[in-house]
Amino acid sequence: MPASTNTTGVFVNEGLTPRQREVLDHLLAGLAEKEIAARMCLSPHTVHNHVRALYRALNVSSRFELFARRAAATRSDAPRRSGPTDPGFILEHAPDLIMSVDREGRITYANHSDDGTPDLVGTMMLDWVDVPEQELVRKAIIQVIESGSPCDFCASGTGTEGHRRYHTVLQPVRTGSEVTGIIASARDVGPA
Repeated sequence: MPASTNTTGVFVNEGLTPRQREVLDHLLAGLAEKEIAARMCLSPHTVHNHVRALYRALNVSSRFELFARRAAATRSDAPRRSGPTDPGFILEHAPDLIMSVDREGRITYANHSDDGTPDLVGTMMLDWVDVPEQELVRKAIIQVIESGSPCDFCASGTGTEGHRRYHTVLQPVRTGSEVTGIIASARDVGPA
């Protein structure tokens, strides 16, 4: 049994099966799919299918989004661990804007959405980039999705500090061998 992850409290109304809850507990405990397969005496392929079904049921595209959702749901719960090993703490205190982006370029999570940053969730990443640089960003997203390799770019856009230049690193999020989304980390590097 994995370490307690409180999936009952966070994902209580999700209609998950007992097997999905067990897989979810293992994922939130930080186990890789192969480790989950070994613990549950299942094939890695079966676990991969369970993970994909679980992501669909929870409407997330990555483990990162699972952690982010758990962190958001437990923000107001007490007592709560707080420190450098807590994923929610790390995301809340990261200096960079960290976003989860789906395959189409839509922002599904942003770590600074409650600190005065405009509500990014549900918008397209390109909406926040100056028009002359949108093609550069679009190509970067496609490159990460198609190649499965990270890339970076610099582009200008308007944020809480006004019109600024951002250095952004895109990392692929994989479910098995398939790229299912992107983690984007954007650092403000100065005026545009």
